[in-house]
Amino acid sequence: MATVLQAIEEQFRATGYAGTSLDDVAAATGLGRGSIYAAFGDKHELFMRSLSEFCERTEARVAAALDGPDDTALERLHTFLLASAQVGTGRPLRRSSAVCATASSQRSEMATSSPPSTPTSWRSSWLPRHADWM
Repeated sequence: MATVLQAIEEQFRATGYAGTSLDDVAAATGLGRGSIYAAFGDKHELFMRSLSEFCERTEARVAAALDGPDDTALERLHTFLLASAQVGTGRPLRRSSAVCATASSQRSEMATSSPPSTPTSWRSSWLPRHADWM
């Protein structure tokens, strides 16, 4: 199922939500329209399931990259943010400067602040503050 969801994600990335039809998804996955409806429901549910899978993969990758002892946490975070601002070809993402600027400006704040109380609490505090460049 993960491979199907990744194919769906790639289709949405390539043509956007509005530009993606169920026929596009069927062609990308090799599944029939009926199978897609049976497995995922409508287009919105299909997109949300794909997005959820992407978020789970991303959270696992981030957790693995940032895992380690407290005394090197800031350096791991800095390295991770710089690496995240690059794509496979090594070219910066369109908004990479915002990511790097955020990392730099909050570096001292992160060094002195307490970690979030839960792994997902960053979403409720960090995302609203940075939604303008996402």
